[in-house]
Amino acid sequence: MQIDSQHIVVIGAANIDLTGISATHLNLGESNIGKVSIGAGGVGRNIAENFARLTAQDNITTYLLSAIGDDAHGQVIAAQSRQAGIDLAHCQIIEDHPSAAYFSIVGHQGEMSSAINDMSIVEHIDVAYLSSKSALINQAKLIVLDANLPQKSIDYICQNFAHIPIFADPVSAAKAAKLKPHIQAIYCLTPNLNEAEILSGSKDLEKIANTLHQQGLKNLYITLGDKGISASTQSGNSPTHLPAFNGKIANVNGAGDAFMAGLIYAFIKNIPQSKQIKFAQACAFLTAQSESTINKNISFAAVTKLMESQNDR
Repeated sequence: MQIDSQHIVVIGAANIDLTGISATHLNLGESNIGKVSIGAGGVGRNIAENFARLTAQDNITTYLLSAIGDDAHGQVIAAQSRQAGIDLAHCQIIEDHPSAAYFSIVGHQGEMSSAINDMSIVEHIDVAYLSSKSALINQAKLIVLDANLPQKSIDYICQNFAHIPIFADPVSAAKAAKLKPHIQAIYCLTPNLNEAEILSGSKDLEKIANTLHQQGLKNLYITLGDKGISASTQSGNSPTHLPAFNGKIANVNGAGDAFMAGLIYAFIKNIPQSKQIKFAQACAFLTAQSESTINKNISFAAVTKLMESQNDR
């Protein structure tokens, strides 16, 4: 198969998202009236979809390396991914194994209360599979990985492809430690504060930045929820704080994935440094305004319009 030379490779989870959003104040231990939705999700897959939608008018291919079950949920994941513009030519379809699933409960103000995930299928995203795709990976303009991957797979990617910019999403505090041995190989890291603490051993934003940049990390964006973003670079000074966007949100699930996609887009399109973070924040906020983990209306035009509206406030 011929490989498109203008492409990125996203390596990570693809799962079915089941989301319940309460219509009023969420009462744990009781049945709550609200909405339940189902759709394609997964950190890596979500990043890929957001990026594919942002680049819909560009000659850039978004390849997803993942594992999807040969079941009804897998069919939904594959169909929605292809419809969004993700290339699944190199993705695995695993027989006799359920697709990964993520079930979350969200309060009426958009905050996640709790979640359960079944991600055992990601064990199939192993070194043997990745090594069979080494030519595709080696020709990518950049690589995205999420920490749902097995440790050996993360080791393989960081040890063999560090000459390509690697954008890494820690996913959760429980999985962030998988990235710790490879900070020097990562070009861009997007942890929340809990994940950053696990990776650095500190809760102080400046100490976190100093520790990780001294280990070789090029770019660090710590997401702080409604408190904004703490951004720093290896060649910069103290971390820069950017406030969060203003407005009502419907569901925070997926916002971090859109933020990462925005950073990737800014990198690929050479957006000026002064606008890169705002662009990524706009991607995240646009997503948080949707009840789904993906805002299907995300596009360069929509994100730019949102940035302008925020600047006018």
